[in-house]
Amino acid sequence: MALDYYNAQEKCWVSPRLVLVYYDQLIRLFGKSIFTSGAFKKVLEAKAVAIAILGVHKNNGNHFMMQIPIEVNESPDIVTMNLREYPDKPVQMELQDVEVVEYSEKTTTDIATFLITEKLSPSLSRRAYDEKTIIICHITKNNVLVSNFDLQNQLKRINPRPVVYLLGPIPQKNKHYRLVRIWPELDKPIEIDILAEGNNYPKPDSLKLTLGTNKKVVFSKSSLPLPTPYEVFELNEKVLKKKFNIKM
Repeated sequence: MALDYYNAQEKCWVSPRLVLVYYDQLIRLFGKSIFTSGAFKKVLEAKAVAIAILGVHKNNGNHFMMQIPIEVNESPDIVTMNLREYPDKPVQMELQDVEVVEYSEKTTTDIATFLITEKLSPSLSRRAYDEKTIIICHITKNNVLVSNFDLQNQLKRINPRPVVYLLGPIPQKNKHYRLVRIWPELDKPIEIDILAEGNNYPKPDSLKLTLGTNKKVVFSKSSLPLPTPYEVFELNEKVLKKKFNIKM
């Protein structure tokens, strides 16, 4: 999907906090099916992006909203948006492609080989991404030790175009994650306390964009109700509840 033609006004943008609240709601309702059924793939991808956004906000204060494209089978996995002020022109909306790739228990190669094969090498990966794309490698495999310096040096061999982050849980710290940008720059890791950073994330939890000429970003209170978890994650509520025997 080319963001040049992306309709940013078609559905609500939501905060990472709301995404994580809704993720927890779906876990309570559907249980471990979230992790084993492909029907919830976008939920897991959105969770990873939401945590990464909390880390970025903690690091530099940048405020992003996010959404899953309506055409859920197309690239990108997630679109993020921030509103930027300029002294000589109206507020500009800046969109960003985000692709999530999971380094899981099923993965047998090292992280460098995995990233190069899956996302970064135009000759090896299924899809070539440009410098406008952010790749988040979500590490869910247990006991993975990564030398960020060595990993960056391995990526230098192919000089990939996308920006690449690693995201993974911190062992023995419930709901704590570590985020680090490894390409093109190698940054200092950011520790993310999901509960603390989620509570600190600025409002609103959702908004609908309209065209305007304002030179300042102003979030007015919306008269629209919050979108449901199914609307946020592009899920068919009726089909899922029937499939997993959940009472309507």
